[in-house]
Amino acid sequence: MEISGIQYRCDDDARTWHAIELSPNLEAAHRLLGYALLAQGYATEAIPHLEKAQAEDALGIALLDAGKLPEAVAVLQKALAQNPNDPELLYYYGRASGLLSKQVFDELEARFPDSASGLPFRNRPAKAT
Repeated sequence: MEISGIQYRCDDDARTWHAIELSPNLEAAHRLLGYALLAQGYATEAIPHLEKAQAEDALGIALLDAGKLPEAVAVLQKALAQNPNDPELLYYYGRASGLLSKQVFDELEARFPDSASGLPFRNRPAKAT
């Protein structure tokens, strides 16, 4: 998995778990485990480890993958402010923002079907993602 231009790999999850058991505040172990879990598709499980490691770039991606869109947008915006020239962060920020926007307009249409505010979004063909 590549995050912010760095390739992360965790071949031995057992050693990382053991390091965390011995020293629960070891940021590097939490970071490695968070990256490994995220790369294996366990975004929800990765979140607490990435929070402890303060790995905001990967945390934002994990939050996005877990469907926690408002949190993902906030974390990715903060990470992007710290790394404004990172195209991957910009991509994930845009993706999270777009999905959150769609979710809000879907809610608008569902809750207020007769609202004039939702008219521009009705009966439009879905775009391929």
